[in-house]
Amino acid sequence: MPVLTKGMRLERRILVRCLENRPNSLARRHVAPSSLLRSREGPSVVCFNSSALPPRESMPNYTIVRRLLSSIATSDLKKGIFEHMEQGDIKKADEALKRFERTLPESIDLETYTAVLNGWVQHLKHVEDGPQRMNQQFQAADRANAILERLQRTFKASEDAVLRPTQQHYDDVLNAWLLVTRSMLELDTPLRGIPQRAQRVLEELHQQANSDSSVYPTIQNYNAVIETWGNSPEHLRGSMAESAFQQVLEPNNDSYLAVIRAWCRSKQDRAAFTATGHLMKVHRIMGKDKGDFGLALKDYKTILEAWTRAGDKLAPQKAFWVIKLMNKAYMDRVSDVRPDEECYRYVLAVYAKSKLPNLGQDVDELMTQMADRLLSPDTDCFAFAIRAWKNCATNYSNEGTQHEDATHAAKLLTKMEKAQQVSSSVAVQPTTENFNDVMQAWSTSTKAGAAIHAESLLNKLEQAYANGDENLRPDANSYRWVLEAWAKSPSRDKLNHAVTVLARMKDLTEGSQDDHAKPTVDVFNAFIRVCGATDDGSLTERKFNLKLAVNTVDEMRKRDEAPNSATFHRLLEACENLLPMGRERCRAVESIFKNCCYLGLVDDEVLAQVKSASSEELFTDMVVAKTTEEAIEGTLRSSKMVPESWTRNIGVKVETVDGKQPKPLNIDAMFVVTRRVKEFRTKNLRQHKNKRLLRSGRGLYVKNSRMASSP
Repeated sequence: MPVLTKGMRLERRILVRCLENRPNSLARRHVAPSSLLRSREGPSVVCFNSSALPPRESMPNYTIVRRLLSSIATSDLKKGIFEHMEQGDIKKADEALKRFERTLPESIDLETYTAVLNGWVQHLKHVEDGPQRMNQQFQAADRANAILERLQRTFKASEDAVLRPTQQHYDDVLNAWLLVTRSMLELDTPLRGIPQRAQRVLEELHQQANSDSSVYPTIQNYNAVIETWGNSPEHLRGSMAESAFQQVLEPNNDSYLAVIRAWCRSKQDRAAFTATGHLMKVHRIMGKDKGDFGLALKDYKTILEAWTRAGDKLAPQKAFWVIKLMNKAYMDRVSDVRPDEECYRYVLAVYAKSKLPNLGQDVDELMTQMADRLLSPDTDCFAFAIRAWKNCATNYSNEGTQHEDATHAAKLLTKMEKAQQVSSSVAVQPTTENFNDVMQAWSTSTKAGAAIHAESLLNKLEQAYANGDENLRPDANSYRWVLEAWAKSPSRDKLNHAVTVLARMKDLTEGSQDDHAKPTVDVFNAFIRVCGATDDGSLTERKFNLKLAVNTVDEMRKRDEAPNSATFHRLLEACENLLPMGRERCRAVESIFKNCCYLGLVDDEVLAQVKSASSEELFTDMVVAKTTEEAIEGTLRSSKMVPESWTRNIGVKVETVDGKQPKPLNIDAMFVVTRRVKEFRTKNLRQHKNKRLLRSGRGLYVKNSRMASSP
């Protein structure tokens, strides 16, 4: 503890003698000499409260006593704070500051506040790595923020301009919170409420700027708050960072980088779109020969990665546009950044997720650009490109181009296999999934040769797996897509090929503990489809094919593979294709449909196929006669609904007063919303807990806004 100087001891003795010679007992009662010489903190610490002095009229030399006592206490407390600071004990210095505020609030000065606040900031910067690093840094920022708040309260209470917080105080606290969020991002330790506190400091700075021209929010302050939002795990961090960014009159390059990164880390719907919009602004500024603007390669990658998570339908074209923007800026010599393999990989990943038609040409252009720049595609690049072409082949909008799309996918797989043999710098390893994608693409083609190509790929998989390549182990989907390809093939020998493929699959799993290629319900359904599509023989041969399809269902049950709605749909389709309209066909349709109803697997496709395969009289007896009339919501008419027991196991459910029930299916093979279901939904919404949903989302918006703005 600090030691009193000779002059301070003399002042104290004078003060004590003055009080001892007082004839008025009130002075001794309120300011006893012993309270000046001893306290709980030690003999050299003065604990003094100005309210303990007697009234001015009852005590002579009142001003002298007060000034002497305050001078001694202030000197002791300040000296103790700064000695703790020199020793590096910021916690004790902070405790001494709080004691100073309690004891002599009118004597504390700005220098003391500044020293302790800066001490916490320096302590935050030098916290050592360890399990408690995050907690210690948060505590340091929290203490610095608390000191600023106490300083603000002291200034407002005293209205003394000397105690007005300076620009440096606000800068230090905002930078402290920024450092905490950077560590939080580095250590992957999410803490909520931090950006809200930084935002509050910025708002206080705004308020003080209205009355003090020496203090104002700088662009660095805004950038710190924007980055703090971006580093945080808050749900609306993109929107909140954008709100702070919009307040900047002339944003600099750091402002754009901070808001772009905030949007890219956000999981909001338009995160990638908004980040790309800011990227466009930066490139327009770069085009005006402003050399201090520009993005690093990692920032472009961050934007492209955000597009891989975007739900935008046009995400592939927009991600490709970022690549074009990078190349244009490089060719115009306004940037020295060019896309690398990882950039192209992100864009190809976006294309692989898309279901839009006619995207294959863009994929080829991306692969060509990589080849022109001598960038070697890795396994993921090839896989994404193959999947993109597969999606084109399976897209119903690309009717008539399936064979060409499958051909492109097959060529990419061939290039991938060659790259595996010649590549030394980039690891390229085809997988079963890549082969399955190409086989699925071939399964969409109805042209001759497609099924042969698919089966040749299956042969490669089986041969590679037999040679010990675990990456090319055929699975159930491998055999399924080959069977689907044979089902669409115009070959007259497709059933024999399908029987052989299914037998090979069974042989692969017989006696093996590995069930990766175990026949599944989808595989059996594909085989039933082949049986139903082989309709070019005699009536006897077609009956045999139908019997083979029915026996397949029995085999499914023996293997504990329960049939699903698609199984009965394929069986009914086989009846229509293989048997002419007549008594025998009607008996087969009736038997299959009754079995489907018993299992509760009637869906819209099954009902439509029953209507197509059966006679009008049979459909009336089996379906129409067993329906019930129900009113349709939004119309003035009613519709005939099939019994709910027929659809109980198809997975399409709606909430009713009796709990979850099958969604109503009418005789036109359409799932509809009846008035009974709609009335239950309305009644449920009117309950107290769901009232917010009836306010057009206002309650949910208010709730999210409060969450984003509260600590």
